[in-house]
Amino acid sequence: LMIPSVVYIEETGLSFILPDQPVVSFGRLATFNGVKANDIILKLSDSSLTNQISRWHFELIQSIDGLVVHALSANATEVDGKLISQGNCVPLKIGSKVRIAGVLNLRFLAHMKSQNKIEKTVINIKSSPVYHSQI
Repeated sequence: LMIPSVVYIEETGLSFILPDQPVVSFGRLATFNGVKANDIILKLSDSSLTNQISRWHFELIQSIDGLVVHALSANATEVDGKLISQGNCVPLKIGSKVRIAGVLNLRFLAHMKSQNKIEKTVINIKSSPVYHSQI
């Protein structure tokens, strides 16, 4: 089953490998009462735009059929151009675009070629089983 493994944030140019866990949370809040609030922190250089993103905006949930987007916020969450109501879930596929609060665009992708180059470099520098398991 091919599911997205990387999220690319169009406005910042940053990419993050999605954690391999049942639920991955996205929002603008980094910590809450000293505990990690979200797995992927969503923010822009303009704080007024960042503040349109909810503290806990949406989560990706692993289902039997792949990943689904679960909208947590009353602020807009769109998947591939369709507005998702708060509390609803829709499937996410490789290439899907999630638009957050009208200010941030996330593209969900498979591993990118540039990351493969990085991995090969690490393996060539020191090819020990420890490095292989960490990648």
